Amino acid sequence: MILRWDHNNAHLLLVLSHPSAVVLEETQMRRVCSLPSQPSMSVVLHFFFLYLLSTVQPDDLEILMKLKAAFQKSNTIVFDSWTAHNQPYNFTRVSCNSDCSVTSIELGNRNLVGVIPLDSLCQLPYLQKLGLGSNFIYGTIIDVLRKCSKLRYLDLGFNSFSATISSIRLHSRGGFEAGEVVLALELYHNQLTGKIPPGFGNLTGLTYFDASINLLEGDLTELRFLTRLVCLQLYGNQFSGGVPEEFGDLRNLVKLTLSMNQLRGYWQTSTSSMYLITT
Repeated sequence: MILRWDHNNAHLLLVLSHPSAVVLEETQMRRVCSLPSQPSMSVVLHFFFLYLLSTVQPDDLEILMKLKAAFQKSNTIVFDSWTAHNQPYNFTRVSCNSDCSVTSIELGNRNLVGVIPLDSLCQLPYLQKLGLGSNFIYGTIIDVLRKCSKLRYLDLGFNSFSATISSIRLHSRGGFEAGEVVLALELYHNQLTGKIPPGFGNLTGLTYFDASINLLEGDLTELRFLTRLVCLQLYGNQFSGGVPEEFGDLRNLVKLTLSMNQLRGYWQTSTSSMYLITT
């Protein structure tokens, strides 16, 4: 029995039919009236994994291989162990923590030639030490360093980097946060320009700062807050003005070189020792 609408007479008809016809009719009705079928679990999982692949960060091995590729023109054997079939903890001059995450890359004085992929390196979430001094690396240092959130030691000295020193930001908020625990910053013998930026003195954990033989200018007042300095080397720049008297209270300071600048006057230590600043 099936109810049909008679379009000609505008009323319902009660139709008696064979049971098989009823089944067929019901099947056709379901096809017309049913909602679209739900996607299969395999389809759902396929799109889920595609989403994960689009959002996952590159792993340490991939990042180190990009670093190797950036210096492919270098005459060095340091990358011989850096292969896609090896693990970073077996790479020459690379250190890892107990979770096999990269914490240190020390490639100083290795005849490296090229442009360093800083944007890639700063994706290493546990990188604390980056040593690339005394090579032939060039290019502009951009503020991507602020993404190296755990960096404690940075050596870019004796290369051919060009940038304003204010572009070297060392934390995720784009400035110099009070209490930052950057311990050593080596930028000597490059082509850095500009003045030491406001807020640089907030790097109160800094113990070693070397920016000698660059094109830096301005005064040194921002450095008077770096009370933990052990070594400060700024010779061979264009700094001017007097030396902050607070330098005399830097009790941990054992090495200070300010020659070959345009500084003037005297500064006195807390032990009454007096030093003449000469250009």
